[in-house]
Amino acid sequence: FVHGGIYRKVALIATGDIHADMLDHGGPGIYATTRSVEGTSAQVQVAIHARNSGTRKAKVKIVTRLVDADGRAVAEGTQSVNLAPGSTTKLDQPLSVTKARLWQGTVDPYLHDLVVEFQDARGRVLDRVIQKFGIREVRVDAAQGLILNGKPVRLHGVGLHQDLEG
Repeated sequence: FVHGGIYRKVALIATGDIHADMLDHGGPGIYATTRSVEGTSAQVQVAIHARNSGTRKAKVKIVTRLVDADGRAVAEGTQSVNLAPGSTTKLDQPLSVTKARLWQGTVDPYLHDLVVEFQDARGRVLDRVIQKFGIREVRVDAAQGLILNGKPVRLHGVGLHQDLEG
């Protein structure tokens, strides 16, 4: 049967007791959304699913940064949370970017690194998740179609399932 077996990237990830919840329907436990873009400013909302797999309550500091390609933090947020043992807590971290470089599709596919760190009381990093993130505003208009950062984008292509033989 040609459609069987592992045909996608596989990763084995080991964590300590405090970590981003990877049991969230197979997701990474960290989700970012561009809430608004106005001129050169952008508002980004980061949803963090923090997990304590241990047996003791833990006070954790969560530091969230949006980092540009030169390694500079363009936005940062910090919050502290008490995590009950054996539980997951969902947190929202808003980030404000004053000079946002937008992801412009194939014209300028600029990506930031979204870095979320879980730290103990001494500042020691317990878990770190790094994801690529493009700041962009996408909407669909009945008359103009797909609108990316205020400009219409023509879409061309086909839908082809990855395991179609040939």
